[in-house]
Amino acid sequence: LRARSACASEGPAVFLYSLSFYAKQLQISQFLLDFIANQPYTIHMNELGNKKYTRTLQKKVLETSENFPVVLITGPRQVGKTTLFLQCMKEEELKNRTYITLDDLKVRQLAKKDPELFLQTYRCPILIDEVQYAPELFPYIKMISDREQKSGLFWLTGSQQFSMMQHVSESLAGRVGILH
Repeated sequence: LRARSACASEGPAVFLYSLSFYAKQLQISQFLLDFIANQPYTIHMNELGNKKYTRTLQKKVLETSENFPVVLITGPRQVGKTTLFLQCMKEEELKNRTYITLDDLKVRQLAKKDPELFLQTYRCPILIDEVQYAPELFPYIKMISDREQKSGLFWLTGSQQFSMMQHVSESLAGRVGILH
């Protein structure tokens, strides 16, 4: 990534050449090199001529949010699930979505012990990060989704734990768009 920032301004050919050089030095596999070269970003120029990197998945997230009351992005830790949602929040027409993380132990305790109060305290639209820590929320998310009949009420992130995915699939069937 340092190679990228140092030579990206020289153009894609120099970037890939430099990346290939560093990959050989670090013994990075060709698969990983190809993956990095086909990164999930699009470069846009804003009106000031500055580069803006946009994740190409933003469009998919926003489309899914228009079609489902709940959107869940799953994946391993530290791969950018939350960052993707936060970038999408900037693109939303209504910029009033609440962000809450269940990494915060006090917030997690409230979500687990009193999910109804949790969802009264943090109202929709909401982004709940690390939802796997409080599966007790799912029945209440289902009830709110059924009552409100609106798309994009809940954005959730979670790890790819099989038990959580099975619980989400069963309790939110037909209400959740899942992106892996």
